[in-house]
Amino acid sequence: METTVYDQPASTGSRPRPTVNFSQAIKNNFKYLFHFSGRASRSEFWWVYGAFSLVSLIIAIILTFAFNHRLSEMDKFEALTTQYANGEITYAEYHSLAESGTGPAYGVIILLGLLLLWSLISLACTLAVSWRRLQDAGFHGAFYLLSLVGFLALSPLSCTSSPAPPRATSTTSPPI
Repeated sequence: METTVYDQPASTGSRPRPTVNFSQAIKNNFKYLFHFSGRASRSEFWWVYGAFSLVSLIIAIILTFAFNHRLSEMDKFEALTTQYANGEITYAEYHSLAESGTGPAYGVIILLGLLLLWSLISLACTLAVSWRRLQDAGFHGAFYLLSLVGFLALSPLSCTSSPAPPRATSTTSPPI
Protein backbone atom coordinates (compact mmCIF):
# COMPACT_ATOMS: atom_id res chain seq x y z
CA MET A 1 0.00 0.00 0.00
CA GLU A 2 1.35 3.39 -0.99
CA THR A 3 1.79 6.03 1.70
CA THR A 4 0.94 9.54 0.55
CA VAL A 5 2.92 12.38 2.03
CA TYR A 6 0.62 15.30 2.75
CA ASP A 7 3.00 18.20 2.77
CA GLN A 8 2.24 19.69 -0.62
CA PRO A 9 0.37 23.01 -0.72
CA ALA A 10 -3.02 21.89 -2.00
CA SER A 11 -1.64 20.28 -5.10
CA THR A 12 -3.35 20.59 -8.42
CA GLY A 13 -2.29 17.10 -9.49
CA SER A 14 -4.60 14.60 -11.06
CA ARG A 15 -5.09 12.50 -7.92
CA PRO A 16 -7.62 13.25 -5.18
CA ARG A 17 -6.27 14.49 -1.87
CA PRO A 18 -5.52 11.82 0.74
CA THR A 19 -7.51 11.42 3.94
CA VAL A 20 -5.94 13.22 6.90
CA ASN A 21 -6.35 13.17 10.67
CA PHE A 22 -7.43 16.11 12.83
CA SER A 23 -3.99 17.50 13.67
CA GLN A 24 -2.76 17.26 10.07
CA ALA A 25 -5.91 18.99 8.79
CA ILE A 26 -5.54 21.92 11.21
CA LYS A 27 -1.79 22.18 10.55
CA ASN A 28 -2.32 22.22 6.78
CA ASN A 29 -5.17 24.67 7.07
CA PHE A 30 -3.00 27.27 8.77
CA LYS A 31 0.04 26.42 6.66
CA TYR A 32 -1.84 26.94 3.39
CA LEU A 33 -4.28 29.54 4.65
CA PHE A 34 -4.32 31.71 1.53
CA HIS A 35 -3.92 28.96 -1.07
CA PHE A 36 -7.09 28.90 -3.12
CA SER A 37 -5.76 26.73 -5.91
CA GLY A 38 -5.62 22.99 -5.60
CA ARG A 39 -7.67 20.60 -3.55
CA ALA A 40 -8.69 19.62 -0.04
CA SER A 41 -9.94 16.18 0.95
CA ARG A 42 -13.30 15.60 2.57
CA SER A 43 -11.63 14.72 5.85
CA GLU A 44 -9.54 17.90 5.78
CA PHE A 45 -12.62 20.02 5.12
CA TRP A 46 -14.78 18.42 7.82
CA TRP A 47 -12.03 18.42 10.48
CA VAL A 48 -11.41 22.13 9.91
CA TYR A 49 -15.11 22.99 9.68
CA GLY A 50 -15.88 21.00 12.85
CA ALA A 51 -13.00 22.48 14.84
CA PHE A 52 -13.88 26.05 13.93
CA SER A 53 -17.57 25.44 14.64
CA LEU A 54 -16.74 23.99 18.06
CA VAL A 55 -14.49 26.90 19.05
CA SER A 56 -17.13 29.37 17.81
CA LEU A 57 -19.77 27.59 19.91
CA ILE A 58 -17.58 27.78 23.02
CA ILE A 59 -16.93 31.50 22.48
CA ALA A 60 -20.67 32.09 21.97
CA ILE A 61 -21.50 30.28 25.23
CA ILE A 62 -18.94 32.32 27.18
CA LEU A 63 -20.24 35.53 25.62
CA THR A 64 -23.82 34.56 26.49
CA PHE A 65 -22.87 34.11 30.15
CA ALA A 66 -21.07 37.47 30.14
CA PHE A 67 -24.09 39.23 28.61
CA ASN A 68 -26.46 37.58 31.08
CA HIS A 69 -24.28 38.69 33.98
CA ARG A 70 -24.23 42.23 32.61
CA LEU A 71 -28.01 42.21 32.14
CA SER A 72 -28.52 41.08 35.75
CA GLU A 73 -26.39 44.06 36.86
CA MET A 74 -28.60 46.34 34.78
CA ASP A 75 -31.72 44.83 36.37
CA LYS A 76 -30.31 45.56 39.83
CA PHE A 77 -29.60 49.14 38.77
CA GLU A 78 -33.16 49.48 37.45
CA ALA A 79 -34.53 48.20 40.77
CA LEU A 80 -32.37 50.74 42.64
CA THR A 81 -33.64 53.52 40.41
CA THR A 82 -37.23 52.48 41.07
CA GLN A 83 -36.58 52.40 44.82
CA TYR A 84 -35.05 55.88 44.69
CA ALA A 85 -37.90 57.22 42.56
CA ASN A 86 -40.45 55.85 45.04
CA GLY A 87 -38.58 57.42 47.96
CA GLU A 88 -37.67 54.08 49.52
CA ILE A 89 -33.95 54.95 49.68
CA THR A 90 -32.06 58.22 49.96
CA TYR A 91 -29.84 59.72 47.29
CA ALA A 92 -26.72 58.80 49.26
CA GLU A 93 -27.81 55.16 49.48
CA TYR A 94 -28.78 55.13 45.82
CA HIS A 95 -25.48 56.69 44.77
CA SER A 96 -23.31 54.31 46.83
CA LEU A 97 -25.21 51.21 45.66
CA ALA A 98 -25.26 52.36 42.03
CA GLU A 99 -21.52 53.09 42.03
CA SER A 100 -20.67 49.69 43.48
CA GLY A 101 -22.82 47.68 41.08
CA THR A 102 -22.42 49.37 37.73
CA GLY A 103 -19.46 50.22 35.62
CA PRO A 104 -18.11 49.91 32.15
CA ALA A 105 -18.52 46.48 30.60
CA TYR A 106 -14.85 45.94 29.86
CA GLY A 107 -15.16 42.16 30.01
CA VAL A 108 -17.96 42.11 27.47
CA ILE A 109 -16.10 44.55 25.22
CA ILE A 110 -12.95 42.38 25.34
CA LEU A 111 -14.99 39.25 24.59
CA LEU A 112 -16.66 40.97 21.65
CA GLY A 113 -13.24 41.98 20.33
CA LEU A 114 -12.02 38.39 20.65
CA LEU A 115 -15.16 37.18 18.89
CA LEU A 116 -14.55 39.60 16.03
CA LEU A 117 -10.93 38.46 15.74
CA TRP A 118 -11.97 34.79 15.81
CA SER A 119 -14.65 35.47 13.19
CA LEU A 120 -12.10 36.95 10.80
CA ILE A 121 -9.68 34.07 11.35
CA SER A 122 -12.35 31.43 10.88
CA LEU A 123 -13.71 33.20 7.79
CA ALA A 124 -10.29 33.11 6.13
CA CYS A 125 -9.66 29.50 7.12
CA THR A 126 -13.03 28.09 6.17
CA LEU A 127 -13.16 30.08 2.94
CA ALA A 128 -9.81 28.71 1.76
CA VAL A 129 -10.48 25.09 2.71
CA SER A 130 -14.04 25.24 1.30
CA TRP A 131 -12.74 26.69 -1.96
CA ARG A 132 -10.17 23.90 -2.29
CA ARG A 133 -12.71 21.24 -1.25
CA LEU A 134 -15.14 22.36 -3.94
CA GLN A 135 -12.35 22.14 -6.51
CA ASP A 136 -11.50 18.63 -5.33
CA ALA A 137 -15.17 17.64 -5.70
CA GLY A 138 -15.16 18.85 -9.30
CA PHE A 139 -16.77 22.27 -8.83
CA HIS A 140 -15.31 25.71 -9.27
CA GLY A 141 -14.16 27.22 -5.97
CA ALA A 142 -16.18 30.39 -6.58
CA PHE A 143 -19.29 28.23 -6.13
CA TYR A 144 -18.69 28.82 -2.41
CA LEU A 145 -19.85 32.43 -2.86
CA LEU A 146 -23.40 31.10 -3.23
CA SER A 147 -23.33 30.57 0.53
CA LEU A 148 -23.66 34.36 0.86
CA VAL A 149 -27.13 34.15 -0.69
CA GLY A 150 -29.71 33.07 1.87
CA PHE A 151 -31.71 30.32 0.19
CA LEU A 152 -28.72 28.98 -1.77
CA ALA A 153 -26.45 28.67 1.29
CA LEU A 154 -26.72 24.89 1.53
CA SER A 155 -25.65 24.24 -2.07
CA PRO A 156 -21.88 24.67 -1.53
CA LEU A 157 -22.07 22.75 1.75
CA SER A 158 -23.74 19.80 0.06
CA CYS A 159 -21.21 19.90 -2.77
CA THR A 160 -18.31 19.65 -0.32
CA SER A 161 -19.70 16.27 0.73
CA SER A 162 -19.25 14.90 -2.78
CA PRO A 163 -16.34 12.54 -3.30
CA ALA A 164 -13.60 13.61 -5.64
CA PRO A 165 -14.31 12.42 -9.17
CA PRO A 166 -11.81 9.99 -10.65
CA ARG A 167 -9.25 11.78 -12.73
CA ALA A 168 -6.99 10.39 -15.41
CA THR A 169 -3.35 10.20 -14.43
CA SER A 170 -2.26 10.33 -18.05
CA THR A 171 -1.70 13.60 -19.88
CA THR A 172 -2.44 12.13 -23.31
CA SER A 173 -5.85 12.62 -24.84
CA PRO A 174 -8.09 9.60 -25.40
CA PRO A 175 -8.29 8.11 -28.90
CA ILE A 176 -11.13 9.29 -31.10
